[in-house]
Amino acid sequence: MPSLFKQQATRYVNAEGTRVPKDTAGAKRIVVESRKWYGEFTDSNGEVHRVALARDRTAAQAMLAEEIRLAERRIAGLVDPYEEHEKLPISQHIREYERHLEAKGNTKQHSTQTAKRIRKLMSGCKFTRLRQIEPSKVENWLDEQQRTSKRFSAQTRNFYLDAAKYFCNWLVERNRAATNPLSKLTRVTVEVDRRHDRRALSDDEFARLIAAAREGQTVEGISGPDRAILYVLSAWTGFRRKELASLTRRSFDLEAKPALVQLTAKNSKRRKLEQLPLHQDLVGMLRIWLEGKPPEMDAVLFQLKTPKGYYRKTAKMMRQDLKVARATWLNEAEEDDVEYQGRSQSQFLTYQDAEGLFADFHANRHTFISNLGRSGVSLMMAQKLARHSDPRLTANRYTHLNLDEKANAIDQLPSPPIDGSREFAESDDLVTGMVTGNSVVSCPQAALDVTNSNASEACSEMHKPLPEQGFVTVCHWMSEIHPSGVPEQRKPKRFR
Repeated sequence: MPSLFKQQATRYVNAEGTRVPKDTAGAKRIVVESRKWYGEFTDSNGEVHRVALARDRTAAQAMLAEEIRLAERRIAGLVDPYEEHEKLPISQHIREYERHLEAKGNTKQHSTQTAKRIRKLMSGCKFTRLRQIEPSKVENWLDEQQRTSKRFSAQTRNFYLDAAKYFCNWLVERNRAATNPLSKLTRVTVEVDRRHDRRALSDDEFARLIAAAREGQTVEGISGPDRAILYVLSAWTGFRRKELASLTRRSFDLEAKPALVQLTAKNSKRRKLEQLPLHQDLVGMLRIWLEGKPPEMDAVLFQLKTPKGYYRKTAKMMRQDLKVARATWLNEAEEDDVEYQGRSQSQFLTYQDAEGLFADFHANRHTFISNLGRSGVSLMMAQKLARHSDPRLTANRYTHLNLDEKANAIDQLPSPPIDGSREFAESDDLVTGMVTGNSVVSCPQAALDVTNSNASEACSEMHKPLPEQGFVTVCHWMSEIHPSGVPEQRKPKRFR
């Protein structure tokens, strides 16, 4: 027979009626009833069910009758298998998904952050049950956040969408939902709305940053000399903040050939054992620096975590040291000098430049990967050293080239072909061509050592005077002219 009852529990109270521990002197034992009614019944399979119902007795009786009906229908295979999960609040599903992420081996930080994003999205859309999840509402909420919040960039939007979609996939895999309602929503292009892009520091900038840090005061609990080594390690290994925070003496093997630094799978972002060779000059710096560190092999070398376990603000360190380095650089010029005015208007050693690019702590990783590219390292090797899964990320996001480097690359190209319609003497005479805009003028009479001004005079009898703006004098030793006008034997020499 089904039964309806209130659960009872034993409590101990003092003379004033306040609950106290059982062994308290003068404590009085009382029995209290639950506010809710509970129901208990046995289904046709002999399984006993106990369910919480309602505070009102009449409502509880109706709910108990419905529970009995559903139990019998479920046994007969007439009940929707997802109905039970539909009754649960979304918050409970999210809690179980968070536990699932941790059980898979994800870090506590990742699991917590993912669950936090899902809760915020579901709460913002006012979803309390699984059946309420609608893609249009999710998309509208993401649009609103991206439009109104300064910190909600396109990348952040994608993070939230990914978290929600993975959560819905998990619901389907666990037979909690029939389909993923968000499967058709797509990510947005990150490049159109990036709000915290980094830049790579130049060699001069980085050297001045290290000098400022080495002589600087303690910032965020990290001394100046320790910050200097921290920056160098970051820019010569590409390690992230969390990875650097895990380093101990045991992480380094400075006697190996080559010397190595190692990340355990637990501390690596890819959850794999990582080994990276160290630059020989960095090895020498580390030997000296480690002399002043505790001898314990497992003692953390960089105190990048607060006593409460939060990561320190490494961007604040960079901002402070860049500020000091820039002030020192400006003071090297006289205030009333033209050079000072030029320096004060430049972006050299600024934390955020005119293009909105930041030189925060993670920018050191950008510096590492960009320097690999400048050194002629192949993209595949740079990808491996950066520990990226996709070479496009290495090339497009982390490799930075300034205008001078692009100009140098352009200068490595051969000279453009000379107009093939002109007639050239097939001889070993020196031919000087003056390029103005897109036109090329060839002058067999011009001498090798003429300047731009007298070259114009030398050619004045054969050609119209050239404009006064700058031009390039291109000299060829021409023994044979290709029909298209391109010299076949030697690359041209260029004089500016």
